[in-house]
Amino acid sequence: MAGAPVAVPMDFSSPAAMHFVTRSESEERQKKPKITDKVYAKKATTDEEMNVQRDEDSVDDGPWQDAHSRRRRRSRQTYRKVDAECTKLQWKTVLICPKDHRSVTAIPKVTLHKLVQATAPDAKVVDYAACRTNAQSNTVTGTTYDELHADNLCKVSTLQVTDGTTFEVEIFRLYGHNVSRGVITTDPNDTNEELRSVLRCETANVLEARQMGKSGRALLTFDSPVLPKRIKYYSELCKVTPYVARMLICYRCHGEGHMQKYCPNDEICCRCGTGHTEKECNRQDKHYVTIRGTVTWRQTPLARRKTSA
Repeated sequence: MAGAPVAVPMDFSSPAAMHFVTRSESEERQKKPKITDKVYAKKATTDEEMNVQRDEDSVDDGPWQDAHSRRRRRSRQTYRKVDAECTKLQWKTVLICPKDHRSVTAIPKVTLHKLVQATAPDAKVVDYAACRTNAQSNTVTGTTYDELHADNLCKVSTLQVTDGTTFEVEIFRLYGHNVSRGVITTDPNDTNEELRSVLRCETANVLEARQMGKSGRALLTFDSPVLPKRIKYYSELCKVTPYVARMLICYRCHGEGHMQKYCPNDEICCRCGTGHTEKECNRQDKHYVTIRGTVTWRQTPLARRKTSA
């Protein structure tokens, strides 16, 4: 019959037809260790050893073989080496505020660098000191690890610019997280120096004391994380109230993030958004330009709206 399969007898005695595994060969295969990825990670430390192990494992053991992954490359060290002494330093922070409604961006970088050099006790302090300018708050923040350097910076009241002009500034100390701040009722006519001299506290030291405008209240900074309950002001015991920081609002340009005393912008009216004071405004409605979405806020120019918002 055409196309029918024909059975061909096979000679199983020939070695080409079938290979019978002897007992000695099976014992050798069981004794032979199989190299895996874990063995590569522990023993193969160089490229030559890795190639030798792969060559030994490439012998045909039948239809099954071990699968191996590629060796991972070592990642490059992109981080910068930090000085060990720099990480252990206790940093001191000062705040530089220009007077007379001058902008802090007008102070050249060279002037700030000369200020750091002139007040530093040695050259090593200059290497670690740094300054950062904040245009929104109109201030310059300086950091140093030397206590004497921070005290010398706080004594500076004027900055000399290269073109001959001067900047009147106020420099304050900023303290870290291991302090507490409280408010007491005081005489608004007392200066900050007089206020510090008449304060006495038994449980903590007063690091800083300053009047909060003309409100008759003073802000005190203590060197303890626990706020004292009472403090002696002259000869009277006064209760210390915890200080809660609020958003800074400027009553000169009606912006956010800075005070009226250090505002570099022009004074505008909060009712109509033009260049005069609120007392000189003849507008009768009560829609303030500082309130977003009001009729007066929409009628003001875009530049005034951005400043007031």
